Amino acid sequence: MTAGGEYYRLSWWLPAGVYAHVRGPCRRWLRRRTCATGTSMLGLDNATNAASTVQSIMRAFADLEVIAAPATESTHTGNEADQYGLNGLRPDNWSVQVYVPGWEGIAGAVIEAAGIAGKDTPVTLQGAAHHCGADDLDHQYSAAFCSGSDFDLISFMNKTSIRGNLTVFEEDVAATHANGLDYILAPGAVRQIVLLTKARSEQHCGRGGSSTMQPVMLNRSITNGNVLDPAEPAHIMPAYYGGLVVDTFIGDSGVARVVELVVDEPDITGYAAFENEQLTRGSS
Repeated sequence: MTAGGEYYRLSWWLPAGVYAHVRGPCRRWLRRRTCATGTSMLGLDNATNAASTVQSIMRAFADLEVIAAPATESTHTGNEADQYGLNGLRPDNWSVQVYVPGWEGIAGAVIEAAGIAGKDTPVTLQGAAHHCGADDLDHQYSAAFCSGSDFDLISFMNKTSIRGNLTVFEEDVAATHANGLDYILAPGAVRQIVLLTKARSEQHCGRGGSSTMQPVMLNRSITNGNVLDPAEPAHIMPAYYGGLVVDTFIGDSGVARVVELVVDEPDITGYAAFENEQLTRGSS
């Protein structure tokens, strides 16, 4: 499959105020009806290809119709590099010592192609590995899925699994904030939003159980891979409704403080929201 400028122009359909990911060969968008564009070309180790992709993105966002809708905020170069030694993109001994110079080579081509000159330019590099970083994006799958192999979907509701996947980020969050950067975690839902201090939590949108929306008809089950007959139409996933609950629970005052309540159940968590030291809302 080849994605060109027309693919990226589709972002103008996003509703105002939406942050969105769009998966594709040039992977990850977010954000004002806003998009942050990104490339996964690090895996292909082809700087020319990465530059060509970014140029296609830039041309799409120079279109007057697209300009009137979303704004391109940043580029994201590289995705799930820790898997390169496992999926054949790199040798088995692939390491961070090799990753860094490889990333610099691809990122350099992206910077030049996008005309990036610093964190205040219309398009920026996303991340904290350089002095121009405006924010830091981290990405973690939910629950027992992170351990690989087969997993039970109930693990997505298990407090132990969810907490175990999040506490590893506490030092990252603190260090990121100490350097004046926003911390963004993706994908995430209720637990991730209230446990960690983040400027934004992004949600996965694609085929699979971790998504907030299933955007196309499915002919195979996302839980066991079996053929679905009849096929399952596009639909909104439970995590989306969870996000609506969180949005209502936190509110729009800007001063809400969320506290977890003691609930002696493995799959149920309770929260209380305080505003100006007064209990205002509760949720479980």
